[in-house]
Amino acid sequence: LQVDFMVITSGHYLSRSAARYPEMMKRLWLTAVSVDGTTGQHNAMRQGTDLKRIRSELAGFNRFRSGDVLIWSTLRPEMSLADCFASYCYFLDRGEAEHFFWHWDEAEGVVDDLDRYRSAYRADLEAILGEYLARLRHGELLSILHVNELLLFLLTGRQRGTTACAVEEMANFDIDGDGRVHACADLPETMDIGRIEADGQVRFRKDAKRRLERLVEYKHSLDCRTCGVEPYCGGRCPVQIHLGGIERAKQYCLLMRDHVKSVKEIAPEVVDAMLANGQSLQSLYASARLAKY
Repeated sequence: LQVDFMVITSGHYLSRSAARYPEMMKRLWLTAVSVDGTTGQHNAMRQGTDLKRIRSELAGFNRFRSGDVLIWSTLRPEMSLADCFASYCYFLDRGEAEHFFWHWDEAEGVVDDLDRYRSAYRADLEAILGEYLARLRHGELLSILHVNELLLFLLTGRQRGTTACAVEEMANFDIDGDGRVHACADLPETMDIGRIEADGQVRFRKDAKRRLERLVEYKHSLDCRTCGVEPYCGGRCPVQIHLGGIERAKQYCLLMRDHVKSVKEIAPEVVDAMLANGQSLQSLYASARLAKY
């Protein structure tokens, strides 16, 4: 049985891990490094970490690795998405990372100035998409996971049919340190759906399926069925609902509509550039498939 390992890390201890576990580190399929922008923004948002050290660690890891590196940003209202993208480009242009992904934070309460946040997000996203197109016209397809995933949805007419993580399908699980099984490790501990017993067998709760169904009952309150971007979105993240609250989730619904609209507007130009380069939808899929992880 071939097992592929993915690690999500601050990036501070890559060299130490490589020295201690060289064979495992060489075999890592994907290393996702949390980077929230260039030095000023990252160090302010990710207190306790230092971008200078992360750059040094990734430069060393780059001489060692065989798998891919993903730059992962958690976008908060006071942050600049463009700054996160600039940090990704720093690593990309040095051959130290391949992929980029960002997501909105699952914080409590509401975004105080949503109009400002939406305006700033749209401006940053449109600038990023401009760079995406410019590079594509020169034959380079940026691996921005969820942009490429959305383009596939738009170009094929596919519908997701579940939340993005498909928690309601009992198909993906996280296991915490004491053996409890969760639909997602970021959900409250009381929402576990089973346990790994001493004999190694998974014992699901009798009400596990019902617990998972309750996780996504919020879709009725958000009225997801009537939303034009639901075929792609699949409903907001359950973690956001159960930890951050439904009001912030409604704000993120508006941001998601902005996001889809901006990407949809460039789709015809993406198709033209890909055809000119002799690229197929498979080129998008090679990147987009990583979004599920």
